[in-house]
Amino acid sequence: MAGDAGDAWRDALRMLAARPLTEREVRRRLARRGHAPREVEEVLRRLAELRFVDDERLAYNLAQRRAEEARRGPRRVREELLRRGVPAELAERAVRNAFPSGTEEELLARAVRRLAGRGGVPGDRRGRERLARRLIRRGFPTEAVLRWLESAAPQEGGGEDV
Repeated sequence: MAGDAGDAWRDALRMLAARPLTEREVRRRLARRGHAPREVEEVLRRLAELRFVDDERLAYNLAQRRAEEARRGPRRVREELLRRGVPAELAERAVRNAFPSGTEEELLARAVRRLAGRGGVPGDRRGRERLARRLIRRGFPTEAVLRWLESAAPQEGGGEDV
């Protein structure tokens, strides 16, 4: 067993110095290190008072950062927040705030450019479909990806999809 609340406090501060954590993440890590539940709850109360652990701030910041990176869509960001212990309602609000409805197409276009790389959008149907699957796996809405896929298809009946 770990020592006293002072040890739990030091352990918690060390964890939080590395990266922001949710209340659930801190609770689990302290418990894994052998700290008593009462010590853990006392440390979490102090951390919350000092706003060292703030699930709301973490959720909004993480969702915003993920949206700016354009590497993940709203579904994946929501899943990440839930996995880290953010309450579902808070995760939903943070994602809605970071991914306003009008920006979906813009975010998708940025992700396409990033994933397609220097070669640009693949000219063949299989390449576009492969890119579309990658976008869906990264959490972009299927409907938006399918709209993009339709718009990315060659307008000419060039016979490439035979």
